[in-house]
Amino acid sequence: MCVKIFTSNEELSYDMDAPLEPQLKDATQVVINYEPEDPAIGKFFKEIERCSVEGIQIDVNLKVMHNDHIEGARAQKKATRLSEALDVNSLIKMLTLSYANADKKLEDIDNCLCCEKDDSVR
Repeated sequence: MCVKIFTSNEELSYDMDAPLEPQLKDATQVVINYEPEDPAIGKFFKEIERCSVEGIQIDVNLKVMHNDHIEGARAQKKATRLSEALDVNSLIKMLTLSYANADKKLEDIDNCLCCEKDDSVR
């Protein structure tokens, strides 16, 4: 298998038949040792693209060893683009959560101010 998933204490092979997200749960790095005949590489990239499109946050370092194959070099560029897309998704999620948090706090402040005005009228 050419796709290896590294966690802090073990090395796993990518299982094409299992969902990707649980496999990458504790992963620190994924190393793809490019071999043209390995179907796991294409499946892995499709799953990463799916996560990127659906906004699923995956925090992992992708590394492609192209082994002097032209398609391996293309896979390396694709991995770089996918990593950037996942980083952008993480940034968007962080910004959205911070805006939602700020809106909630502003709403709480507004409610407190409105309650004070109501009490002073009575």
